[in-house]
Amino acid sequence: MSISDDFHPDGRTADAEDLHVDEADDGTGDGPTRMTDAGEALRGAMRALALYSTAMQQAVRPRTDGLDSVRQLSEAMSATAKTITRQLQPLRALLDGLRVHLPPNWTDDHSLLEAIQLAEHEGIPIAWVPPAGIVAELLEAADEQDRYRILGERRAQIADACAEVLAEVAVPGLDEVVTVGSSSIDSLRADLCAPAQALATNVIDTTLRWLIARRAPIVTTPPDRLKYKAFQKDLITTLDDNTIGWIRSGCVLAPIRRALEEFWPPTPTDPGTPVPSYYTRHATAHAAGLTQYTPGGAVVAVMLMVSLLRETQESGW
Repeated sequence: MSISDDFHPDGRTADAEDLHVDEADDGTGDGPTRMTDAGEALRGAMRALALYSTAMQQAVRPRTDGLDSVRQLSEAMSATAKTITRQLQPLRALLDGLRVHLPPNWTDDHSLLEAIQLAEHEGIPIAWVPPAGIVAELLEAADEQDRYRILGERRAQIADACAEVLAEVAVPGLDEVVTVGSSSIDSLRADLCAPAQALATNVIDTTLRWLIARRAPIVTTPPDRLKYKAFQKDLITTLDDNTIGWIRSGCVLAPIRRALEEFWPPTPTDPGTPVPSYYTRHATAHAAGLTQYTPGGAVVAVMLMVSLLRETQESGW
């Protein structure tokens, strides 16, 4: 949906004829279903609201040209309000469609954009786990360091939630992987964070290789075997170019991109790269130590393992 934002140079409020509306949909007539259409719908509604706001400002401005001007202004405001109502219809349909495809641990109180950014930029899993209350805490936290602190402090509650979600997974061919994953959760419950992180990382790796062998539609070009750098680049996590139904899957896969960031341990001739304090697969495998192995990092690894396995079942990968 798009709406012209031309205001009259004489200050007159735009009426219904000034608003040009284009319905953006996927050919079904049910309104926008792609993330790009979502943005257009929202922008159109906001611009229409801006027109209405302008009308309201003129309504309270002192008038010197008599009742006719007030009547004309009232009619323009009424027409603008009707246009806004019409424009909000596809946006309401869009929001209803979004709710169906959002992760079950999200609530209407959570900011969709901020949650997606959390998964994409900081690699923190937010789909399926953690519980809704902890998602809210993470979104309100000051920065990544604060979020890792919260994850570490809430690890017992998160471990219980992970166990409940993992118990729902029954994918033929992944039975033993799920069993080993349960041991990772048990380690986290026992406050054995380093073993939990290491084991969860291996389960994630095994699951990704299994998905590649099945040619699962999680990368643009399914490879014959797991090559981390190419796999990281080709992961389908960009939400702008995918349907709304991909939101949950995208939020599951987005943290994997950061988890597969390159890391090179030092050698006698090469200083390598600094050990990251946030969770990554390569640093977990090649840089055992207190910088990479942390309570927060262990929780991220376990949550990523659980969300990947649960989404594998839900999406039929």
